[in-house]
Amino acid sequence: MRRFRAEGMIAGVADPASTSGEKASMQVTGSIQVLTAPRAVRRYESGGYTDVTDNVLKEWTLRIHINSVLFAELICTPDNVEELVLGFLYSGGVISSGEDVESLELSHRDANVTLRANATGRSKARRYEAGSVVEQGDFVGVSAGLDDICPDIVLTRICWDPQAVLANATMLLNRSRLFKKTGNVHSVAICRGPDLLYFHEDVGRFNAFDKCVGHALKDGVDLSDTCVYTTGRIPSSIVAKTIRAGIPMIVSRSAPTQAALALADTSGLTVVGFARGDRFNLYLPAE
Repeated sequence: MRRFRAEGMIAGVADPASTSGEKASMQVTGSIQVLTAPRAVRRYESGGYTDVTDNVLKEWTLRIHINSVLFAELICTPDNVEELVLGFLYSGGVISSGEDVESLELSHRDANVTLRANATGRSKARRYEAGSVVEQGDFVGVSAGLDDICPDIVLTRICWDPQAVLANATMLLNRSRLFKKTGNVHSVAICRGPDLLYFHEDVGRFNAFDKCVGHALKDGVDLSDTCVYTTGRIPSSIVAKTIRAGIPMIVSRSAPTQAALALADTSGLTVVGFARGDRFNLYLPAE
């Protein structure tokens, strides 16, 4: 990617556990405080009311434009926006690497992406017209046709330690500062064995995933020997994103759907659900 430029106020929280490589030219500043707002509440407990101040999570709509055409609108937590945009494009199959991006400019609630002439998804993105967004998943809208950008991918199975998986699943629940403060975010982590590489959180589970993937994309980190952990359930949409990102294993404290498992079977994705405490379910490939 040649250049990145940020304009306006965008909050950012750097995770100390991330394996950052070269620093990006775009500097995103802020703190966790700007992601929440105080709200007076009357709490009922033990038979009586108490007036207290609670913290509620901020959310906003991010508009992603590709080559000056509105491509998607995401409901998100306003931090690590650059990573979110890059991860969204990569896990959606719009770009095959960071080099497909000529420029990415952030201005208030708009992300303006210019793709190189030979970018993987350029021809597909160009045929979308402004206003063609439709509701989908955690998004306000995404241009019709994004789901069909799913080439055949066969993942390489990795060796993994059950105890490391359980330890990482527990870490995921305990690490989130925003969840402890608001009770209102999903968390996603990418680990290599027992080692945490990336951790992000967002009001949307897809967004938290894309922030991790986009962070890795910026750092040039190969994810082919990693595992992604999520606090959300595992529908086919998150499985498709995992496959497109080249991650061979996904772990959740919740359950996968039948469609998710069928899609995982086609690419060799290892799926683990109900990872809680000292147990989990490893879903075997269909015979």
